[in-house]
Amino acid sequence: TNDLMIGSELKKCPNVDTIIIGGWLRPQFCNTIGFYAEDFLREFHFDKAFVYMDAIDLEKGSMITNIDEVSVKSHIIDAAEQVFFLCDHSKFTAKAFVRVCPLEKADANITGRERDPDIAAQYRERRAKQGFV
Repeated sequence: TNDLMIGSELKKCPNVDTIIIGGWLRPQFCNTIGFYAEDFLREFHFDKAFVYMDAIDLEKGSMITNIDEVSVKSHIIDAAEQVFFLCDHSKFTAKAFVRVCPLEKADANITGRERDPDIAAQYRERRAKQGFV
């Protein structure tokens, strides 16, 4: 993880090995970004990646509000066999500043509450048209 708060929570899990991604520390967000984080990520392969998004849009794809995080999130997504976008249900009707990647990069979205049924149907229809089940 590049998030120090998540890393701190994971220390409570004795069966989980945690690697903190180095780089430039953004103290107001408690995460790392930049050249060293990106360079570090080039060396890894992940079975699964769980990536937080600020917005999920049918046309624009996955989006976040901070341009500084795009490259780190992109490297994590590219290094993973399976990608799960983490976002609450409200993010499916939200817009954000910058695109991270197309929706097709995610194998699934994990939310805290069910999406609006109409929105969920739109996403299922899009995935079906693109050959995803």
